[in-house]
Amino acid sequence: MNDAPDFSQTDDEPRLLPLRGSGEQTGLRRLIEDLVAEAAAERRTRSLPSVPVEIDIAEGHATAFDADSLRAVLLPLLRAACQSAALARGAASDRRRFSEVVVTSVDTGTAIEIEVADSATESADEFPAMALALTKARAFAERCGGQVALAACPEGGLAVTLRIPQRRARGMAA
Repeated sequence: MNDAPDFSQTDDEPRLLPLRGSGEQTGLRRLIEDLVAEAAAERRTRSLPSVPVEIDIAEGHATAFDADSLRAVLLPLLRAACQSAALARGAASDRRRFSEVVVTSVDTGTAIEIEVADSATESADEFPAMALALTKARAFAERCGGQVALAACPEGGLAVTLRIPQRRARGMAA
């Protein structure tokens, strides 16, 4: 049974996404490291080629969002980016032979931005896996008042940025 939240359902009733308990944080670097390891293990199990993944996230970077909620959104994005990069690595051109996935995150003060970029995909429409991952990411972002942005990388490829607002302390003076 999969206990991961389903963010594809929509209705008119606004919902709050799961947050960790008061003062608890989800470490983003550790979460991404776990997701990369899981995606790599899945690829090995299916006899698919490995893909280099660079994680550029500071050790102490964290958010109040629940790890399972983030996992349900980020793992499909990571899988799709790895699939795209792996397919490109098999292509003949030199540029594509060096395809990789890069995951970064930044705290803007009001939001956390997590970017998953591959150096191969030219558009989200190229791969059904990416289109499905984007659907989940957009539903997640909508529910928490965030955004998903797509950008073409200068060196080629596609960057998907998930921007989720940070919730501030609830006990502010009136």
